Amino acid sequence: MIDPSDLAAELAEAAAPAMARTGTPGLVIGVLVGDERRYHCAGVTSVRDPRPVTPETLFRYCSITKPITAMAVMSAREQGLLDLDQPVADLVPGLPGADGVTVRHLLDHTSGWEGEWPGDMFAFGADDDAQARLIAEFGVLRRFAPPGAAFGYCNPGYWLLGEILARLDGVPVEQALRRRVLDPLGLADVVTGTDEAIVRPVALPHTAGPDGGQRLLPRMAFPRARFASGGLIGSARALLDLAADQLAETSKVLTAGSRTLMAGTRVPAERPGRFQGLGWAIDGEGPDVSLGHSGSFSGYVSHLQLFPRHRAAVALLANSGAGWEARTAVHERMLERLGTGRPPAQEPIGGVDATGRAGSYAYPGCRELVLEPSDDGLLARFVRLDGTVEPTARARPVSPEEFVLLDGPLPGDVLRFLPEVEGGIRIGLRLGARLAP
Repeated sequence: MIDPSDLAAELAEAAAPAMARTGTPGLVIGVLVGDERRYHCAGVTSVRDPRPVTPETLFRYCSITKPITAMAVMSAREQGLLDLDQPVADLVPGLPGADGVTVRHLLDHTSGWEGEWPGDMFAFGADDDAQARLIAEFGVLRRFAPPGAAFGYCNPGYWLLGEILARLDGVPVEQALRRRVLDPLGLADVVTGTDEAIVRPVALPHTAGPDGGQRLLPRMAFPRARFASGGLIGSARALLDLAADQLAETSKVLTAGSRTLMAGTRVPAERPGRFQGLGWAIDGEGPDVSLGHSGSFSGYVSHLQLFPRHRAAVALLANSGAGWEARTAVHERMLERLGTGRPPAQEPIGGVDATGRAGSYAYPGCRELVLEPSDDGLLARFVRLDGTVEPTARARPVSPEEFVLLDGPLPGDVLRFLPEVEGGIRIGLRLGARLAP
């Protein structure tokens, strides 16, 4: 039996160096083992008005919202309102560019659409029709692969799932998630909007300042149109409540069959031993398999991981993008301790000719990703939608088809060059979890 106090202390020890090195203002780690819970809270909710972080402090859940959206979709499926292999065009008539895309493709990130919106999502407004306005513009999204051909992390797929839920339930997606998941679980610590969060103890978002320290971001607003992919705000305590329900023999939200289907789907993802389920990301195979999700958005980082064999779960929330380093350290330690072991290190090798890999690629959220050959690998330049260029990143080969980024905006992520897929579309590469043709 895992001792929850020992595990919490071990994970806190893993996070501490990264938190100190990056200056992350606040962080909370929650540990669930059986019916026992432990928390490690460090730092403050805001550098301007420092208050201690607690298990009840609210943080943006970011993409941990996705498995919750997926649970709501599976709940609708149990009621016979939709089918996983149903074309999304049946559920959203007139949807542009949706030929061949099913509900399952949205849930497991195999729709083939580019993974991010190519513009300002605040432009869709903040009223109840924001999501519908976005969906009406789906024709501008680029097709990166045929439906079902390859995994490519796709936020637009979850916005579309949000619109499907709103249409089926006749209410905004926020209310659909509350009725189908949050209220049945009694998650009073989870809110759907900033206006609800600011009247509670909330951790405010931060980013690196010009002096190297952390500064408060001017707002914690979130585009209403993208809510279904990352808009929930809540506490570490509520995340463990959610985990406890999903680990229990009987869930208050889903049947055992639906939970098995969500966790049992195995789409090969961004690295060996990593798979995509329906809503959940899956680490490993066999008895030590675990399921979870991470998130990051505008001054927040989140992570939730479930370990069914141990009836255990770990939650992490931080109020700075710099908290991703602590999240990575904690994730690797928990996989080592409870799961199938940490991912193997990517060690650069020599003798790889990268000339044929050079070119311009269509990376989500950017105008282009430009790769140029160098003496020992590749140089990568991310050109943002507004034309600004991120600092050049060095990429070194770890295999003939894989190059690890040493620096730049995505250090540690791996460029994986992919073959042509069914339908004749040359995907080109996957950077981290996102496709880039």
